[in-house]
Order: sequence, then C-alpha cells, then structure tokens
Amino acid sequence: MDPLRLDVTNNTVVNRGLNREPAKVFRVTYSKRPETVAMQEDVENIPPGYLQMCNYVDVTSEWWETCDLTVSLFAGKKERITYAYVFNYGDWKPAWWGKTNGDSVTFADMPVGAVFLPAYYRNGWMIPAGFPVINKKEGAVCLKPDLQHTRSIEINQQDNYLKFRPGKRYELFYWDTDWESAGIQIPSKESTRMVFKDVPSNALLILIPEYTAGKERPFIIDESGARHWW
Repeated sequence: MDPLRLDVTNNTVVNRGLNREPAKVFRVTYSKRPETVAMQEDVENIPPGYLQMCNYVDVTSEWWETCDLTVSLFAGKKERITYAYVFNYGDWKPAWWGKTNGDSVTFADMPVGAVFLPAYYRNGWMIPAGFPVINKKEGAVCLKPDLQHTRSIEINQQDNYLKFRPGKRYELFYWDTDWESAGIQIPSKESTRMVFKDVPSNALLILIPEYTAGKERPFIIDESGARHWW
C-alpha cells in the first residue's frame, strides 16, 4: 500500500508535485529517529524550529531532485554541527544540518536549484560559516562577492512581480556575511528600469523597497544580464 501524502497545514491529501524547489520535505513519525540532529546534539545548540524535533524522516528526494552538497567553510573557530539556511520572508531560516569535517561540511540530499548559506548556531545567533552556494547537480556554485571586479547592473520591471512605484526608495544589497548596500534608486513615473553601478560580481543580491513586506527574493544576475531568482 502506498502512503498518502498529507498537507498537515490544511489536512488535505496532496497528489501533485511541487511548483518550485523546497528547502526540505519531512515525514513526521510516531517514534524518535536516531539520525535526527536532536538525538545527537544538545537542544540549546540547535536553532528553534523543526530541527529540534526528533520524530521525522527526510523525504525530500521523493518530491524533488536532490544531491549531496559539500560546502567550504571559513577559517577560524568551528562548531561540531553546521546548519544549512535558506532565505525566506526577509531572513535566513535553518533548513538542514551536517557534521563539520575540517574546513568543509556535506549536507545530505539537498534540493537541486536552491541557495543555501552554511552557518553555525552559537549562543542563540546565526553565525555565517561560509558563502552562500547554489546547489547544482554538477557541483556547488559559490556566491563569493568579488569586490575587486564590479559592474553596472540593470533591473527591469517584471509583470506580476516587480512594479516600480514612483518616488519610492529602492535599495540594492549584496551578501558578504551580511547584507551590504550596493546603492539606492528612486524611480520616476516613467521609469521601467533601474541601473546600479559598482556592484560586486558573483554576488547574491536582493532589492528592498521602502514599503517592503518582507517577501522579496534574493537573485543573481548572470553575465548576459539575465536575472535568476532564488
């Protein structure tokens, strides 16, 4: 007998695939699972949320293409456990974990096409442990901003997602262990694009309007100028 897929948020059976890559997909169990981080680490060293639970199994590979993701870590003090964070609703959220192995960590069965930030959880705070990476089947792409090689980037309006509001302030940020400002633009009534100069190459970016509701998604702009959301 095949198991039913139930969305516990509304108690409905799910018979469809996912529209976009998830951070992780879990199946809740009745019994405790020894492979969970909560069975191997003190709870005060685990970020708040489902990772503090011990009764679930990772079923991400049943819903999305996955591969193991190996990430390089910064030099300096390390923790026994490194967490994989995803950016959602204006902040980095813990999604998964791995055991630190020297200067790297491997996260198992991570969804292809998502961006993850390796980080430690220390004294109640997220501490970046490396640069964000795009998980691709052929290998991780490290988004380390190149401060020595900058460029001008163009951001155009996009129907159903980004419509400029005249007279409102838009600030572009890039990630370099924190969100750093790359400039401010205020569009006019006729504006259909904004140009930001001296933006570091190879950076994870996010555009925040002054009226933000925290729903903006980070993105990259490739060499052709195309924008890719994460």
